Amino acid sequence: MNEMTQDLKKLAGHAGDPWRSDTPYYAANEQYMDAQWNMIESFFDETAKETEAQIDYKHTVDLATGHGRNCMKLKDHAEALYLLDYQAGNIEICQKRYADETNFQFAVTNGYDFQPIPDDWATFVYCFDAMVHFDSDVVRAYLSDLSRVLQPCGLGFFHHSNYTEPGNWYDHPHSRNFMSAELFRHYAEKEGLEVVHQKILDWGESKDLDCFSMVRHPE
Repeated sequence: MNEMTQDLKKLAGHAGDPWRSDTPYYAANEQYMDAQWNMIESFFDETAKETEAQIDYKHTVDLATGHGRNCMKLKDHAEALYLLDYQAGNIEICQKRYADETNFQFAVTNGYDFQPIPDDWATFVYCFDAMVHFDSDVVRAYLSDLSRVLQPCGLGFFHHSNYTEPGNWYDHPHSRNFMSAELFRHYAEKEGLEVVHQKILDWGESKDLDCFSMVRHPE
């Protein structure tokens, strides 16, 4: 393991270790999924209207799935769904929750890339309410590997932080890590991706705290 990989592993653990399967956060937030999905779909519709970028859900990846609350929405669209999470306990819960879903696959990730998803497998990558906590180096590492797993013209939706004050993410509003819409766009373009649409949004009482970004793998 080289030094860069060691650093990414440490940063991934710093953001991922607190989100164990027994944290009450997951159960407490199930109730908000309908309202949050309406907000997400509104962004998808806005993206399609303004950019003509249409989501192909055929092979969908749910990154940082937690207890799988987003999959309750995604499974209605996808022919195949790959659930990834840093915490093995979360994956075990999802395997039990979706035991009857024959088109689901599950994997524990290292927290900084999309392994073990095969090259060119995904038509759509989705990450909501998780990347907001990721270190900026980890965000770029995921964007780098996104080019590998996405099919040509495939899309990736990422809900990330727009908070730019230094310090420990634990102490920031809603535990947001350092990131911005501009920095995300810069990283994506550096990794050969096209950012087709972004929207800065409030989170709770915090104004302009977050950002939705849709990126596309070039043809």
